[in-house]
Amino acid sequence: MKQYIIDLFPELAEETELVEEIVRSASLKKISKGHVLIDYGAYIQFVPLVVKGLIKIIRENDEGKELLLYFLSEGNSCAASFSCCMIRKRSEIKAIAEEDSLIIAIPLQSAEDWMGKYAAWRNFVMNMYDQRILP
Repeated sequence: MKQYIIDLFPELAEETELVEEIVRSASLKKISKGHVLIDYGAYIQFVPLVVKGLIKIIRENDEGKELLLYFLSEGNSCAASFSCCMIRKRSEIKAIAEEDSLIIAIPLQSAEDWMGKYAAWRNFVMNMYDQRILP
């Protein structure tokens, strides 16, 4: 797992102690194509860091139609999961594996704790927002 972080998430690898905490607290999860990682209304259990594969992030509009928000590929994480995680609200998104994938699953409590403890983690989270929200 450590090598994945160094290779795919260099901004996190800047803080050695953070990398060690990720390795201790997170888990590698294989996700099969078509598997729903996060569903509407569920509480998010982890923040995904995509190591391999492709994850589609969608949301329902007011008429109940699904709208594509974005895709996550290797080296990405889900901005929407960060907001649900930090304020412990139910998910307003659905995340579906578009192909067999491998993720690093960061437990919610760890993701929250690291916001105040590591500048590299905080910057990573804010950069994920910037990539998804700003043009």
